[in-house]
Amino acid sequence: MYCQHCGQEVREEAVVCIHCGCAINVANQSPKEEDKEDKLLAEVSFMIPIVGLIIYCTNIDEKPIMAKHCGKFALYGFIVAVVLLLFVAFLPLII
Repeated sequence: MYCQHCGQEVREEAVVCIHCGCAINVANQSPKEEDKEDKLLAEVSFMIPIVGLIIYCTNIDEKPIMAKHCGKFALYGFIVAVVLLLFVAFLPLII
């Protein structure tokens, strides 16, 4: 069974998710078939982090696994962009 809030797997008899602390809805005992990690959306989220943020915000309730995956890749893309920007900005000072 999966938590409908964070998408993490929890025990069948769980009442509260040990990962996020939210109450488990017994009606949602298995993840939706369409709620899975999508590689294409993850790549788009990495290349354009604002798209990943939008996907995360709009799908966190209905598809938590996909939303969390896209959110992580959006964060990774943002971090890489900042590191590259700092490298390019300070490269003339180094040379």
